[in-house]
Amino acid sequence: AKSKDPDERRQIQKLQTFRHFYGSTLEDSTSKLVVLQEHVSGNANAALKKTQKKHKSKAEIIAEENNRRLKTKEEKKEQEQWKALCIRTEKEIKANLTVGINKLETFLKTLKTKPVKFSVEMTGLSACLEVWKEHCREQGNKSKDLSKAVQVMRRIHILLEKYQDLLEKPHLQKLTRYLRLLGFENLACSLSGQTGESNDKNISNYAVKVGPARFQLQYMDYYLLREERNDPDPRVQHFIPDTWQRELLDAVDNNESAVIVAPTSSGKTYASYYCMEKVLKTSNDGVVVYVAPTKALVNQVVGTIYSRFTKKLPDGLVVCGVFTRDYRHDVMNSQILVTVPQCLEILMLSPRCQKWTKRIQYVIFDEVHCLGGEIGAEVWEHLLVTIQCPFLALSATVSNPEHLTEWLQSVKRYWQRAANTVKGRSRNTEMNFTRKSKVKSEVQGQNKSYRVRLVLYEERYNDLEKYVCSLKDSDFLIEHCHPCAALTVNHIENYGIPSDLSLSPRESIQLYDTMVKIWQEWPRAQELDPEEFVSFKNKVVIKKPDVRKYEQELKKELSKWIVLGQRQKVNALLEHLKPKPVDCSEREKWHRFASFVGKLHEMDKLPAIFFIFNLDTVERAAKNVFLDLLQKQKSEQDPNTQREKEHLRDELRKLKKKLIKFDP
Repeated sequence: AKSKDPDERRQIQKLQTFRHFYGSTLEDSTSKLVVLQEHVSGNANAALKKTQKKHKSKAEIIAEENNRRLKTKEEKKEQEQWKALCIRTEKEIKANLTVGINKLETFLKTLKTKPVKFSVEMTGLSACLEVWKEHCREQGNKSKDLSKAVQVMRRIHILLEKYQDLLEKPHLQKLTRYLRLLGFENLACSLSGQTGESNDKNISNYAVKVGPARFQLQYMDYYLLREERNDPDPRVQHFIPDTWQRELLDAVDNNESAVIVAPTSSGKTYASYYCMEKVLKTSNDGVVVYVAPTKALVNQVVGTIYSRFTKKLPDGLVVCGVFTRDYRHDVMNSQILVTVPQCLEILMLSPRCQKWTKRIQYVIFDEVHCLGGEIGAEVWEHLLVTIQCPFLALSATVSNPEHLTEWLQSVKRYWQRAANTVKGRSRNTEMNFTRKSKVKSEVQGQNKSYRVRLVLYEERYNDLEKYVCSLKDSDFLIEHCHPCAALTVNHIENYGIPSDLSLSPRESIQLYDTMVKIWQEWPRAQELDPEEFVSFKNKVVIKKPDVRKYEQELKKELSKWIVLGQRQKVNALLEHLKPKPVDCSEREKWHRFASFVGKLHEMDKLPAIFFIFNLDTVERAAKNVFLDLLQKQKSEQDPNTQREKEHLRDELRKLKKKLIKFDP
C-alpha cells in the first residue's frame, strides 16, 4: 500500500502468493485467523470462575445439549460412510495388504468419533488375519512373510492401547483367539487371565514360530508404540502433547526463557509457533524474532508462518517480515521477524532501531548449537548476551545442555541485577516522574521472568538405522551398520558407551544374539533373553520405553564384560558387528549413481534425500538420474507414441488457424 509503483506492488503480491503456496506444501493445516484479545489474564480468570460454578445456567445446558446432538449426528453420518466403504476396504486389504492398510489409515484420519474408529480397526484386524491365514495356506511348510503377521499384531496393539474403554468381553475373546492363532499362547493367557493350552489343532498352521517378545522387537520394530498421555491440553488443538511439550508451553505462558534439546521431528518447534500466536493475540505492538542459521531455513519458517497465521492489523503493519543479507522486507513493521544472526545483530546495535528493540517480547534461536561452530559462533554469543527479553533456544545436538543453561542463567541474573539498579536509581528522581515510572515498571514487572528452564527429551519419534553402500561386480551391496560397530574397546573402557548412541529394537536383538554367539557361557544369557526379560515377559503390548530399558541393560552388560576381563570377547563382538564393504573409486561410484537410485527403487526405499557437499556434483548427479530415466522411458515407450504426438500437434495447429479466422 505504501508503494505508488504498480510493478513493485505486483511483485509484492506475487511474493505473498508464492509464500502462501510454499507454506501449504509444508503443512496440511489451513491458516488460522488470530484475534486480538485484550486483558487475556482477566478473561482466563473469568473462565476459571465459570468452571467452578456449581449450578449451570439455562444457556449452558442448552449449549451442551446442542453439542451432544451434533456429536450424535456426526457419529451417525460417519457410521453410514463406513458402512458404504466397509466391504470395499476389506477387499482392498485382501487384494493388496500394503495398499489396503494405507487406505484404511487415511480413512481413519478423516474420522472424529471414537466408536466408528474402533469399528474400522476391528474390521481391519479381521481382514489382516484373513490375509495372514491365506498366506500360510499358500506357503505350507515354506518360509513365511512375517510382515503380514506384523499388521495383525499392530492392529491388536492399537486396539488394546487406544480403545481399551470400548473393548467388551466378546472383543477380548476375539483378540485372545487371534493371539493363539499367531502362536502366542502365553500372551493369550495373559490377556484372558486364564491358563492352559488351546485345543485348536489348526493354530499351529498359522503360528509365526518366533517368541512373542522377539517377534515384536525384531519384526514390528518401528511400529512399536510410544508412551503417550491421554489427557488433552486446551492450549493444543490437533494432538495431545507429551509432558515435556507441556513444560515448553508453561515456560511460554510464564514468559520464561528455555533451552530445548530434543531429537529431530519430536515436536520442539511447536513451542515457537505457540509463542508467536501468544504475542499476536496479546497486542499489535509486540514482536517475536525468529533467528535461523541459513537462508533456506528462513524461507521455510516464513512459509510456515504464512500457512499458519492470518491477522487483521492496522494499515502499515504486517504479520511476518524477513531480513537476510540478500533480501529484506517489512523489517520494522512486522510482528514476527524471521532473520539470520548477523542481521539481528545489526538491528540490535543500531541506534536508530533502539525503539524497535524495546518492542521485542521473545527471541527464538533455532539450531542454537551453532554457538559452538567455527564460523559465526561469536555472533550467536553476542545476541544471547545482549537480548533482555525471554528467549527459546532450540537444538537437537547440544552435547552439554546443562552447562549451556547454567551460562544463560548467569546472563539473565546479570540483566536482573541491572534492572534492579536502574529501578533503584529511578527512585531518586523528581516525585512526579518517579510516580509515573513506578506505575509503569510495576505493570511490566508482573510478567517479566529471569528464569531459564532446561527442557531435555532424548527419545526419537523414529529410530534411525545406518547402512553402508558399496559397489561389487557392477551391483550395489547395502549392508546394515550396527551403531556399536563404531566403538572400540579402549573407548568403552575409558569413557563408557556414549549416551546418545541409541539402538533400534531390531539392533538390540542383534546385539543380544551376537553376545550369546561370542560368549557361549555368558552368565546372564538366560536373564537377558527377550522372552525372559522382566519388562517383556507375557506382555501383549511392548512399548518403546520397555525396549529402552532392555537396551540400557545390554549396554551395561557390555561395559561389564571389560571389567570381568573379557576384552578379547568384546573386541571380537565389535568386529563381528562391523559391515564388510567393498571399496571402489569415487569416480566409479558417481558414474553409477543412477543405478544406485534404481536399486533403492527396487528395495522400495524411495523417496530419498541425498546430501552431496559440492554443488557441481549435485547437478551432475541430478542430470545423471534424469538421462537414465529418459533412456528407460524411451526403451519402454510404444514406437507409435511419437507419431501420435506429431499428429496431435498438426491437429492443434490447424485448429488454431481456424480460431484466428473466426476471431473478430
